[in-house]
Amino acid sequence: MNNDPLEKLLNEKKAQTLSFEKSVEEFTADFFAEAETRTRQRASYFRAAALFAAAAGLLIAALLTLKLTPAATVVEVDPMAESLRLFGNDDVAVLFVDNDLVIGERFSGDAPSNLLRLKLAGDVDFQLACADHDSISVNTPRVSGNVIVSRSDSTTLVLDVDLKIKDRRICTQIPVVLNS
Repeated sequence: MNNDPLEKLLNEKKAQTLSFEKSVEEFTADFFAEAETRTRQRASYFRAAALFAAAAGLLIAALLTLKLTPAATVVEVDPMAESLRLFGNDDVAVLFVDNDLVIGERFSGDAPSNLLRLKLAGDVDFQLACADHDSISVNTPRVSGNVIVSRSDSTTLVLDVDLKIKDRRICTQIPVVLNS
């Protein structure tokens, strides 16, 4: 093997002399200054992380406060009026039986002008929107039958009710005196 290039490199390495540009005191001072700078940097990173965590906590607290306060005032809505607004046109009947909305068919050309609230058979709450002369037919699994409304005089309506509600048949005539 040819070791000449290796020998040449080793001789050059031996010929080099190490020279320090700084004295031991200067080197020691620079070393500890650099260590102190890195320690300060590390502490500033911890301070920045703690500041970020505190800012994030304040932001979350502010957002939760905003979320828990109502943005708008609550307005009470009459279910019958809202149902009439949505469904009640000339051929759709809107009824409530024990707070359950029931949609039926109307056979009157007039818009509903009367809102009636009655107790049927003693324990069934019944609400109805009807015209002065109206015929309403309902056919749902819970409520089925007919209601015929006719005006007898300027303040009285007569309801001819023939309904089957919750497997109970209610067949009656009810005079209703309207409040002005």
